[in-house]
Amino acid sequence: MSKHNTSCHGGEQPKTGRPIIGDCVNYRSMDGAVEIITKVTSANRYPKHSYPIVCIRFRPKDGTRIQKIPGSDAVEILLSHVEVIQHLKALNLADAKSNYTWREIPEKPAERKEFWNQRNQKRWENRRN
Repeated sequence: MSKHNTSCHGGEQPKTGRPIIGDCVNYRSMDGAVEIITKVTSANRYPKHSYPIVCIRFRPKDGTRIQKIPGSDAVEILLSHVEVIQHLKALNLADAKSNYTWREIPEKPAERKEFWNQRNQKRWENRRN
């Protein structure tokens, strides 16, 4: 199982060809900023149907990789390779016609991510003061 939080199929990562019968979180980033969700029952669509759709939910926050653009209703995002791959995996599972492929790209070491997270947090705190 991935180190990222999931709730599809008993917490396992999605497996191609396994039917989705309800809503589930395929992937949640460690910082909680990105979720990839398959919706069946809660999708707001017309006419209602039970065909699964894959959504990406973002939680913008100043000084992070997902930010609201000042003076606009737009949001700017910077997805990691892992997030793009998780989205493709969820699409493959939700739609039998899709057959997306990719090359696995390793994540940056956790220490490197934490170093830059702390540095950027200090930078944003200084901007606010």
